[in-house]
Formats: sequence, structure tokens, C-alpha cells
Amino acid sequence: MYGREKNYTGGYDVGAGIDYTIKGTPLNIGVGYMWAVTGARPSALDQINDDLNYHFVGCGVSLSFIEKLKLTLAFGYVQYITTDINHGTLFRVSPAKYYKKGFDGAIGLTYKAI
Repeated sequence: MYGREKNYTGGYDVGAGIDYTIKGTPLNIGVGYMWAVTGARPSALDQINDDLNYHFVGCGVSLSFIEKLKLTLAFGYVQYITTDINHGTLFRVSPAKYYKKGFDGAIGLTYKAI
């Protein structure tokens, strides 16, 4: 059956965000949060495939300089749920404990030609 992979159950993402334009200024700010469950069973995880559940928080700021030009700065932080992974370790004697986190950043420049 298509979409049903071995050792995976149905994963899902739940998120929310808010975006606000400050009245009378060309400034727009936004924040958001997402919680993701990958659906990977412990038997699907190994040292190469560490498909972990995670929390993600992001924020951004947009500033319009003129009517057609906008600069956007964004930042995100992801914290993965710590998990013991036994499959794929050396002789399965010493489990691997995963502590993962990540940071994302972006700069965007938008110009409306029309």
C-alpha cells in the first residue's frame, strides 16, 4: 500500500503562528511554533536514520523600505526529543543517545516588479 512504510506509523505536525503588522509603520513581525511526531518506531531508528520527534520555534521581521521593496529576517530553533537508539550500534552493547538541536537563519529581499 502506498505511503505505508515498514516500521512507521502515522506521523503528524501540529503548529501555530501569529503575524502582526504594526499600524502606522512599515514593520511586520511574526512568531510560530511546531511540534512534529515523525511516526518512526524504535525499530526504524539507527545511527544513519535518526528520524526523531522535535519542537520548532521561529520568528521573523519584515521591513518595507519603499512600496515595492521589503527586507525580511528570520530565525528558527529546533530541539529534537532525546532518544536512545540501539539498532545499528556496535554489537548492540552500547546504545547511542541522540541529543540534537539546530538553528536556522534566513535573509530575504523582495521586490515587486508589477
